[in-house]
Amino acid sequence: MKILQINVFRFSYYKQLVEYIKKENPDIITMQEVDLGGWFEKNCKTNLLDKLAKELGYELHFSPRYYKSYKNHKEQFAFGNAILSKFKIISHTTLYPPHFSKQNLLQEDNPLFTTQEHLEKYKYAFDLPEPIGVVLLDTPQGLIRVYNIHLNVSYFGIENLMQMKSIDYLLEQYKHFNKLPTIISGDFNLESKTYSIETLGKKFTRANSKFTNSLNPSNHGIFNDRKEGSCVDHIFLSNDFSIDYCQIEQVDISDHLPILCEFELK
Repeated sequence: MKILQINVFRFSYYKQLVEYIKKENPDIITMQEVDLGGWFEKNCKTNLLDKLAKELGYELHFSPRYYKSYKNHKEQFAFGNAILSKFKIISHTTLYPPHFSKQNLLQEDNPLFTTQEHLEKYKYAFDLPEPIGVVLLDTPQGLIRVYNIHLNVSYFGIENLMQMKSIDYLLEQYKHFNKLPTIISGDFNLESKTYSIETLGKKFTRANSKFTNSLNPSNHGIFNDRKEGSCVDHIFLSNDFSIDYCQIEQVDISDHLPILCEFELK
């Protein structure tokens, strides 16, 4: 079985993304920054996620993060995360961590807010929910559960209280589900040596542990200040799986690089 993790950058490279998925033919895809209204095509009313899923033969579960309106449209368009699967989706849900509110914006113990400039630049993120999409899949090797998460942005990968709380919440929810083989995949906006990633690493295997960058050098803004990039996308698998390979490819399908992982149930 093969899983693809990719922040799709609001489908700004939609055609290239579709061709890449056709070539690699992953069984499962976890996507973040899914824009159903076509952010880079303001006159586009096409639901690109549905179009992609139907064209390539995937079932899907979409987890909205927020809704927005464009000046030229009366409709509201959704923005969020999606899980696509070639396997049957038996059940699905979206979890919303309960700790987000406007009073969280100015917490003094949040290391993100080191200057007023950083506060103004990133405060919007902390009033947004961090939806966690969850699906139960019926695969030829047995039932597996997949979580898809997109943690809020942080300044140069500095971990903040909201991200920690979201991971603690995810693990609490994980305890309540049946003990099934589990994959947690997404754009965590965090590097490996952080509380959140290390906490997950104690319970799961991080498939992409040997990589140090998951951002696209050709178009991601971080490379203006940090030439080595940053590995903020991750795939975690429970001990029920064996990993055949994991790779990060340099292809222009987003401002993030795709992570591909092939695995089997033991």
